[in-house]
Amino acid sequence: MVTAVLVIGGMNLLLGFALAVYLERRGGVIVELPSAPAPSTPTQPSPTSHVPTAAAPTTAPAAAESKPAEPEPPPIEAIPAEWLDSLELAGAEAGSFVEASAQVLRLEVGRYREAMIELQEQVDRGRQSQDGGKLGMLVGQLRELNVDWLEKQTSAAGHFQQRKGNLGEFSDIGEDLETVLSEQAAQMQSALNDLDTIESLDDVNDTGGRLAALCCQLVDLAHNLRDRVQESALAIMRADDRLADLDRKFQVDAQTTLLNRMGFEVLLDQ
Repeated sequence: MVTAVLVIGGMNLLLGFALAVYLERRGGVIVELPSAPAPSTPTQPSPTSHVPTAAAPTTAPAAAESKPAEPEPPPIEAIPAEWLDSLELAGAEAGSFVEASAQVLRLEVGRYREAMIELQEQVDRGRQSQDGGKLGMLVGQLRELNVDWLEKQTSAAGHFQQRKGNLGEFSDIGEDLETVLSEQAAQMQSALNDLDTIESLDDVNDTGGRLAALCCQLVDLAHNLRDRVQESALAIMRADDRLADLDRKFQVDAQTTLLNRMGFEVLLDQ
């Protein structure tokens, strides 16, 4: 048994020696059996290598917080040329359509009121003298005066309607003026219809009485419009801090030379 083991061990030694000699003759290349791969570890890129990286998301710089800009109102249409001529003749100024309308209406209603008061006085004298011919003539003069005044009121109201929603910062004042003009236009038309009826009357007393009542109604309308346009003009000038610059001639009543509404407002402001 021992002999067999020794024989096998000797044969192994001989085989190992023979294998070594063979490998040496082949150039000393030792072939190793493949082994299990070692776990991979991340390698650091070399300084010269270019490794593409994901671009960082770009963000716009935070804009300064501000309130959204309010839409600008549409441009205000030009003041009518005839109004500018009227303001220039009177030495008045206006910086906007609404102010120009208030100033022009104030001038126009002042002239109309004076003419109405003069006709009213003539009607009273005609009633006292029982002069039918004079009263008939006054009916025609009243009609002519009020037809002209109604046309001016209608024209002014038309300008407001064309600019509706485009009256600037004083739009509330402009809308109020348009309302009073429309209301008075309807009453003026009714007064003109009454004149047609009065003209057909045969009784002098009846004619004189109806004419006197109608004149009072028309003068009251003129006073109402005068007050409204004066309030409008004063509100605009007060908002612009221009009351102190109002010409003295606009602060007194043309007939009495006493302070009018605008004059008192200027005085109170001072």
